[in-house]
Amino acid sequence: MFTGLRSRVHGSLKMYPRSSRKEAGRVILLALDEGEAIVKCLLLKVAISAIESLPGGGVCLVCRDNDGATLLTRELHSYVIDDAAKKPPNRPTAPLT
Repeated sequence: MFTGLRSRVHGSLKMYPRSSRKEAGRVILLALDEGEAIVKCLLLKVAISAIESLPGGGVCLVCRDNDGATLLTRELHSYVIDDAAKKPPNRPTAPLT
């Protein structure tokens, strides 16, 4: 009777804290222009959810699924920028009047 319950509890992700789980993200920062990034995604057949320019150059690319992000990271590893690149803030710097 308890074996079924035990296997469900031990197989659950609730057993591991969120910070210790390694999940691939869908966001990739690339040192490419928007046009080049879109062409590379089309050639690799990776669906894009969003794309935006970074202020220091390059693009922030959001893939539709983790598999596409993994494929892009593997194939375009020479263009991947580390997470130190800053995206512009979405909030206004001054209060709205």
